[in-house]
Amino acid sequence: RLALSPLPPARQREGLELVRKLLTKIWEHPEESKFRQVKRASGAIQTKLGPEHLDVLLAVGFRAEGDLLVFRQDPDDQLVEAIAVIESLLLTLPGGPSSAACSSSAPAPAPAAAAPGGSGGGA
Repeated sequence: RLALSPLPPARQREGLELVRKLLTKIWEHPEESKFRQVKRASGAIQTKLGPEHLDVLLAVGFRAEGDLLVFRQDPDDQLVEAIAVIESLLLTLPGGPSSAACSSSAPAPAPAAAAPGGSGGGA
């Protein structure tokens, strides 16, 4: 739906940059609940996000809960992939500063946690 959006490219870019920022904050600070919820009535959300951008948030795992959009799942490689797709979309939009679209890259996946149980083996 975003590719067919009637929004002008500048407005598409503004919304995608906000979506990228929201998702990146979740990835960088997974333990902070303040980054996992968005007030739908907030000024930035109302002015910068069109229906297409809200669809992206819902597609990556946000859920509508009253006046909030809430991301309740654990951030994983799918979140990183979503950020990378948004970065790609930003690169395809005309009219924006290419340096801004390229200035942040998708976060690298977190290293896998060590398997529980220690070194094993024995004596």
